[in-house]
Amino acid sequence: MKRLFWPALLVLTTAFGYWAIFSPWFHQGIGAQALLLYCAIHPIGAFWMIYMSLRFEKKPVPYVLLAFVPYSFLWYYFERVRPGIPRAG
Repeated sequence: MKRLFWPALLVLTTAFGYWAIFSPWFHQGIGAQALLLYCAIHPIGAFWMIYMSLRFEKKPVPYVLLAFVPYSFLWYYFERVRPGIPRAG
């Protein structure tokens, strides 16, 4: 189940982003606010993922490249950061 969950989540969030940006009726009212929130969360999470991978991973390049996939920082947090030992600088 876990192997299918993360790729499905990444595909669904990317599909939602394309649908929301290119649909003409979504840019009004609460839809515009949801689109703004959707577009603002990914860069913040990607920068956090790049920072954490450069600081704590032995081989950070794959994780830095993965940060450019929309919402992959969720996978990084739940699969790499959260289960591990607490990170102290």
